[in-house]
Amino acid sequence: MSATTSLRDLVDLANEPDVSRAKIEAKIKELDRETIEGMLIKAVYIVSIYMDGKEEEEE
Repeated sequence: MSATTSLRDLVDLANEPDVSRAKIEAKIKELDRETIEGMLIKAVYIVSIYMDGKEEEEE
């Protein structure tokens, strides 16, 4: 997997039917630490926006 792998690529892989945990872990291990950290920051940001929207809906 190249440095251009995105969080979306990993999500798509995880959503493939019959994909194994080992295959996902192998793809993640190919990434460098900075790339993984960037993906985690983006994921947390996306979830926080989603949760803010859910809280507004409940009010």
